[in-house]
Order: sequence, then structure tokens, then C-alpha cells
Amino acid sequence: MGLIDFLRPQARPHAELGPFVYRRGRWRGTITLDGGAPIPLFLPGSRSGPDSEGIEIAEQASSWWTQSRPAVERELFDHYGAGRDDATDDTLPLGGAGDVWAHVVLSSVEIRPHRSLRELQVAMRVAWDEEHTLGALIRDARLVELNGSILEPR
Repeated sequence: MGLIDFLRPQARPHAELGPFVYRRGRWRGTITLDGGAPIPLFLPGSRSGPDSEGIEIAEQASSWWTQSRPAVERELFDHYGAGRDDATDDTLPLGGAGDVWAHVVLSSVEIRPHRSLRELQVAMRVAWDEEHTLGALIRDARLVELNGSILEPR
């Protein structure tokens, strides 16, 4: 326990998502998408607690991801194809859009990344683009864009 840990807000329990801990200006927890491993979840809020709309979006995140996943899959395959134009012989042999998931790792979910809309961003690391973290921006269960390079929250 650090010298000033008593000043840090208490963890906030959530029945579905588990506890949220406040650190570095945001609330942190974990979430599971597609039955995979738990990944970091970042929520906006103040020291007094997570933002209520942010919690509502976090509760819907898994459903939103499931609904938008086919569109994300197509965009990932297009991203892979664009990189292949410049690639050498050691590119991954992906035959179709459905093959991308074997080479994708979901790394975090940020709720309301732009602080004003009902949206979330799923950060992904892909085998064919090791230099960038990709971000699927989802608003109301629809893919808005696949960003080819994002800064993941810490």
C-alpha cells in the first residue's frame, strides 16, 4: 500500500462486470468479448464514480461487439489486403475474411473514447501489422470505422 493510497477512491463493484478501480483519471475493469479472455476495460468518470452512461454502454459492449463483428471482420480483411500490396513473400495466407480472427488479439475496450457519444472502441493487435494497434470504433452496435493506428489507453 502506497503512502497516499487512502486518497484513492474505493473500488466500485458491478454485478455483471466486476469491480472498477479508479486510476490515472479513469475507471478500469475487465470485460470478455466473444467468450475470450478478459481484457482491460476503460470507463470515463470522475473520482466520485464511473459515468452512468459509460456503465450502460459497458453493459451493452458484448452485444454491440457481436452485432458489429461481421463488419469488423470485412474491414480487417481489407486492411490485410491493403498491406499485402507492399508485402514480401512471408505474408499470412488468408483466404477470406473469416480467416482473420486466427491472427487477431483483442487488447482492450474503451468506453466513450471521444467523451460525448454512445460509442466504444475495441483495440486489436493483428499479426500482419505488428507496428500498429487497430481500433474498431462502434457506435450503437454499428461499426463506424476501423482506425489503422490508435493509442491504447493505459
